[in-house]
Formats: sequence, C-alpha cells, structure tokens
Amino acid sequence: MPVLLATGDQDGVAPPANVELMSKRLSNVRVVVFAECGHWQTYEKPAKCIEELNSFLAA
Repeated sequence: MPVLLATGDQDGVAPPANVELMSKRLSNVRVVVFAECGHWQTYEKPAKCIEELNSFLAA
C-alpha cells in the first residue's frame, strides 16, 4: 500500500528526521517536508497539502 508521510520543517511533534527514519521502515513511501511549517500542515499550508495529496493519489 502506498504511504504518504508529511511533516513541516518546524514540526516539533514529528520532526523531519523522525519522519525520515519512519519512512525507512516502510516500502512504497513518499515523504513531503513543508517549508516554514509546523505540525498543522493542513492549516498552515492547505494549498500545498492539496497539491501533494492530489499528486500522490494520481500516482
């Protein structure tokens, strides 16, 4: 099953380094790190989230 992991470069709950480690334990995974963004990507970067999700689903 394809997996999309998303985090922000300023996320204190799921820092990019931790998300990257998690991705190594999965197969068929895509990691997205949003610039200038914390833990609430859908609120902080809604247009980018929609763009990434649409791209992920199209693949």
